[in-house]
Amino acid sequence: MKTLYYISSVIFFGFAMVLFALGTGVLGYGSFIGLAIIYLIVATTMHRATPASSS
Repeated sequence: MKTLYYISSVIFFGFAMVLFALGTGVLGYGSFIGLAIIYLIVATTMHRATPASSS
């Protein structure tokens, strides 16, 4: 499960970096809002998908 969490986090950060690059070029500060929303969505999904037993 730790490996799955690591892989998904790496994919998420890569995705976030792409969105950040696009957002800074187009929206400027709007990208920070988008990143915050995406981070919250991913974080809640992670907590829901993984059991409460996290060391």
